[in-house]
Amino acid sequence: MEKDYFSVSYDIRNGGDYKALYGRLEELKAERLLESTWVLGFNKGTCTCEKLMNDLLRFVDERCDRVFISLISEWCAFRC
Repeated sequence: MEKDYFSVSYDIRNGGDYKALYGRLEELKAERLLESTWVLGFNKGTCTCEKLMNDLLRFVDERCDRVFISLISEWCAFRC
């Protein structure tokens, strides 16, 4: 089955707690790419950036934290 892949980046500010957000990302089977960037996949057409954002906003402080979600259409990676 084809998948849509999403990138999730965030900035938890004011000494906020990452545990709840990490827990939710792990429940969704996300993979951590960088310190504050994760990638996760859903069956094609079953998720949108907005739907994922609404889900994740339950785990951050909407007044000061930042979350960025994008649908990945093409990618490449380098690791040394």
